[in-house]
Amino acid sequence: ATELGAEKIKTMHEGATTHGFAHVFLQGAALADVIGSSYYRCALKIEEGYLMQPAKLVRGLAETLPQAVTLYENSPVRDLSQSTRGGAWVLHTDKAVIEADHVVLATNAAVKQFGYWRDRVVTIYTYAGISEAMDQNDAAALGSPDWGLLPAHRLGTTVRRVDHNRLMVRSLYAYEKPLDPASVRQALTSCFHRRYPMLEKI
Repeated sequence: ATELGAEKIKTMHEGATTHGFAHVFLQGAALADVIGSSYYRCALKIEEGYLMQPAKLVRGLAETLPQAVTLYENSPVRDLSQSTRGGAWVLHTDKAVIEADHVVLATNAAVKQFGYWRDRVVTIYTYAGISEAMDQNDAAALGSPDWGLLPAHRLGTTVRRVDHNRLMVRSLYAYEKPLDPASVRQALTSCFHRRYPMLEKI
C-alpha cells in the first residue's frame, strides 16, 4: 500500500523472476479484481502458496500421531525441574510424575511465566478482527472468493477473506503489555474501512 511496500514487492518480483519462482505481479485493476479494493499499489500472487488455519493444522497433527505416541490434553504440568540423578527432566501433573530426557516448552512468549528466558524474549501482542457475516451483495465487493494478503513489511496489516462472506484484518502491535480492547476495535475497524470504504456499514 505504501511506496516502501511497493519497492519491496518489486524487489521480490525481480528475485522471483530471476530464480524461476512461479508468481504473478498484480497492480491496478488486475489487483482490485482479485481483492475488491484499490487501496493497494501492487502485489505478488504466489502460485504455490496456501492459506492455512493454524488451529486446524495442530488439531490434524494431533489426530494423526503415530501409535507409539500418546497425547494427553488438559493435563497441566504443575512443576518442572531437573532430576538430581542423571539430569533428566521431571514433570509433575495432578495424576502423574513423568521423567524425560528432553522437554519442549511450546509456550511462545509465555515461556517467561515459567521462569525461563526472562531476559531473552520480548512479548509482542498483535490483534485481529473478523467482520460480521455479509450478505451476498456486500460479499461480492471482496473480489474473488479465496485470498489472503500478507504485508511486504513484517509488522504491516494482514487481510484475509474468511468463509466467503467475512473479512479478517490483523494489524497493530504492542510490546510486553496489551492494548486497550476498545482502541483495538476502533483501529481494526478503521483498517477495514480504509480498504473497503463501500462497506462502512459493516
